[in-house]
Amino acid sequence: MEQKKQTFPLSFSQERLWYHEQSIVDCPVYNIPIAYELNGQLEPKILEKSLETIINRHDVLRTYFLEEEDKPVQMVAPEIEFSLTSIDLRELPAERKIRQAEQIALEDSQTPFNLTEAPLWRFKLLCLEADKYQLLVTIHHIICDHWSLHLLMEELATIYQELSQGKNNSLPPLSRQYGEFTLWQQEWLNGKRRQKQLASWQETLGGDVSSLDLPFDNPMLPTSNYQGTREVITIPSELTHQLKTFSEQREVTLFMTLLTAFEILLYQYNQQEDMIVCSPVSGRHRSETKGMIGYFNNIIPLRINLSGNPSFVDLLGRVRQTALQAYKNMDLPFQTIANLPNLKRVSLARAMFALQHSPKDEIVLSDLTIRYPNFQNVHNGTANFELSLLLEEKEGGLRGVLDYKQGIFEPKTIQALIDQFLALLESLVKEPEQTLLSLPLLRDVRAAKTAKQPTSETPYVAPEKDIERQIAQVWQDVLQVEKVSLYHNFFELGGHSLAIAQVKTQLQALFNQEITVVDLFSYPTVKTLAQYLSQDQNSPVPQFKTIQRNAKKQKQALQRLKQRRKNHG
Repeated sequence: MEQKKQTFPLSFSQERLWYHEQSIVDCPVYNIPIAYELNGQLEPKILEKSLETIINRHDVLRTYFLEEEDKPVQMVAPEIEFSLTSIDLRELPAERKIRQAEQIALEDSQTPFNLTEAPLWRFKLLCLEADKYQLLVTIHHIICDHWSLHLLMEELATIYQELSQGKNNSLPPLSRQYGEFTLWQQEWLNGKRRQKQLASWQETLGGDVSSLDLPFDNPMLPTSNYQGTREVITIPSELTHQLKTFSEQREVTLFMTLLTAFEILLYQYNQQEDMIVCSPVSGRHRSETKGMIGYFNNIIPLRINLSGNPSFVDLLGRVRQTALQAYKNMDLPFQTIANLPNLKRVSLARAMFALQHSPKDEIVLSDLTIRYPNFQNVHNGTANFELSLLLEEKEGGLRGVLDYKQGIFEPKTIQALIDQFLALLESLVKEPEQTLLSLPLLRDVRAAKTAKQPTSETPYVAPEKDIERQIAQVWQDVLQVEKVSLYHNFFELGGHSLAIAQVKTQLQALFNQEITVVDLFSYPTVKTLAQYLSQDQNSPVPQFKTIQRNAKKQKQALQRLKQRRKNHG
């Protein structure tokens, strides 16, 4: 008898990713690619069996997502047929072998997943030498986080070692599966607990809040394009030791010290005294979640007050208080915070800062070593936030990457940011009493801010047709604006990624048509979008195709958008 598929609600974090995924077109922004390094006498068949054991052990690795009654649910397939793809590169010349391995990893990392089909992962084994391999893993973020990747490595090592010695798998069954966690989470964060956390965030993020100013090279380009790249950053072991010692003396965490320095760096560019930088938190409160593969992360917006020309030490104290308060209320979903009325037109996805902890860099077995690589190992060619500084401790030092969206930043600007950040860390550790205004201004802020101001306001023209009024009403509700003109631009009104997802969902329900994010980019005013939708309604052949068939239209739309931006200076 066929086993019944299990159905569970989405966790709050999964829900955020799922709705965002509906608004992006054929984009691998949530692909997590990694290449584990395997050195020694590897038995590929035993590796395959080990991975199959892990897939059967964790329900989340057999999960896919469907809609039921207009709500997303996650379904768990009883089983998934698995065979490990193996690619032999041993006979290639050294340089070509490296290029070929990199190309395979890149293509895999940039191939999107379809959330409605399991599995949401891909495994490939690259044979480089007789005793050197790479295990390529590409997995969708909706079922995986940073901790999960280390957990995967540890379980793989344990199971592989036992199978290679002819033993049975000794790992105990999981006490809970990820789907059961989502049920618990919904019950736990309910009623008074939810209201208490919401009230705290309303107080913390109340009043007039502005989007973070960043040193954009091309501020007029659309930031909802996710094409991105990264630069590696290395903080030497000696400076890392000084930073850790300083943090211990001041009774703060290394995260707080580095975040404060990052905000001071941004202040040298923007002179912004009210600053929001986001940071991920693990969300693994309960002991049983430590052994679960899954997506537990939440994002918290940290609002820092930089007014009054504080010293580094004084600002560090403010960051400490802000972070501790945020940690007390870190369970409230990020999307709930972003939807607070005064934040609907604020772009919270400008800057991300993270200091991640790696339990182990490598695991040594009797005939094999499994090594967890650095951040820069594989990149999927996207950036979710405009700017993300991601660090982790490695071999006594701090290593990481500065991810950024291409187009709005030039590579030279990013490299300058890295150099200035390193110099700033050295300076602040030596002279922690330095004040903000004693530091050099890194860009003509007044000129940059003037350039960002709109030259003229769009005059209000009332929508006349029913379809125009319906679109305008949706924008008003989502963006929390009083009136939307026929010629108002959705993105200039504050339409960011979360707002795009909400508008897209509401318009699709309203007009019973599929609408893509490309359509919102191509027809960004009420007038043009109404004309486009009206044209589609009158057409005998549906104009809205699937994501795959929109690729050409997306490219043309973005080219037109860039040209319009260029024409407007």
